[in-house]
Amino acid sequence: MRPIALAIAPLLCSIACKEEPDSVDPYDVDAPQVGPYDVTIRWTDHGVPHLIASDHGSLGFGMGLVMAEHHGCTLADQFIKVNGERSRYLGAGPSDAYLDEDFGWRAVGVREQAEAWWETLSDTGRDRFVGFAAGYNEALSDARFPAACLAEPWVNPIDHLDVLTYMVALGLDGSFKVFIREIGRAAPPGGSPTGRRAPEPTVADLMDPKGAFQQGLAQWRAELHDPGRGSNGWSIGSERSTSGGGLLLSNTHFPAWGEKRWFESHLTIPGRMDVYGASLIGVPAINIGFNRHVAWTHTVSYAPRFTAYALTLDPDDPTRYVVDGETRSMTSEVYEREVLQEDGSLQKVSRTLYASTFGPVIDVPGVGWTSTLAVSVRDVNLSNDGLFDVWHGMNVAESMDDLLAAHTEHQGIPWVYTIAASKEGEVLFADTSRTPYLTQAQWDAW
Repeated sequence: MRPIALAIAPLLCSIACKEEPDSVDPYDVDAPQVGPYDVTIRWTDHGVPHLIASDHGSLGFGMGLVMAEHHGCTLADQFIKVNGERSRYLGAGPSDAYLDEDFGWRAVGVREQAEAWWETLSDTGRDRFVGFAAGYNEALSDARFPAACLAEPWVNPIDHLDVLTYMVALGLDGSFKVFIREIGRAAPPGGSPTGRRAPEPTVADLMDPKGAFQQGLAQWRAELHDPGRGSNGWSIGSERSTSGGGLLLSNTHFPAWGEKRWFESHLTIPGRMDVYGASLIGVPAINIGFNRHVAWTHTVSYAPRFTAYALTLDPDDPTRYVVDGETRSMTSEVYEREVLQEDGSLQKVSRTLYASTFGPVIDVPGVGWTSTLAVSVRDVNLSNDGLFDVWHGMNVAESMDDLLAAHTEHQGIPWVYTIAASKEGEVLFADTSRTPYLTQAQWDAW
């Protein structure tokens, strides 16, 4: 490949670099050490960046820099989305979509989950996230950001928790994300933010395959199993290979635009890692790719990520529900969002959102929340703190055993199958993605 550009970013800091006392924690969640960074970026003919870094922080810095240069507008929008701030900058949105989503993301608590994950994340992961944010900010301050949105008020510097919050939300792509508007607008009878009141369903209504409840579930299933994102992959082993080595073909069906697009790159830390492939933008690791020992891809898994619980309510109080004959009170929290008005002013809007012991209550399409029924949802990926480390483990795997060990140790694959091949001709197809644990008795009852 013919190099067409050379960019060197040695020893760069987003804040002043100085000697810190030994007592300072370089991984303090509120003020981690930023820099110094040392990364060389070489662009080749087809617009692929090859990053050679001295350490993982520098590699993260380079990834944040190049992704922000090319896809900064999309990333900036995603950061305000998962932090529940779209309506502050863009207004309530069509049919209050942005406002509902903002309340939904705040109720799910992805930012709080990111803070909790920080404590369990590997040092490698922490270095990558801090470096990625610094690289993104470098592109912003150096006017290397896309001109299309550079002057927009919703484009601002970020920190490591913004990047990690986005990755937490990414893990919920096949579950809570689908319900996020329904979580953000759920309200007990008479308290709907839209002022609507759904009709009271009977048991027969709920079981009617043509009824609103079953149709709502069908709509959700269609969104969760969107065939446009099904993907394909082929893994060919030694018995079918002329060379006796493994072969892998990845044919993902993710879009060529928006937040789910792929970003191709080559990442190297001499003597420590050398991996080529593609990342979902905003992710500081290779999601599908290969190194000298193994290659892997993913396709969307059809296993469920969430469990829905139909709550039998106290007839005198729709915020109380019955479990095993015991009546419990839902928890509630008041959330407040600022919403941009047509005249440019900001108006505060507050909502009280509820949760059962099983998770947040949702506004079921066509049914809502009635005096006798509410639906709560639990998401198995909300606690998936192995999301970064499982992909990093695959990035540096030196054998198929190493690749499998990354899955076993971190159990972080969120919603995809894994298809892999090794240079020795071993092949793998596995669904190690996170799924709810339901007993056989629960399945039989269903």
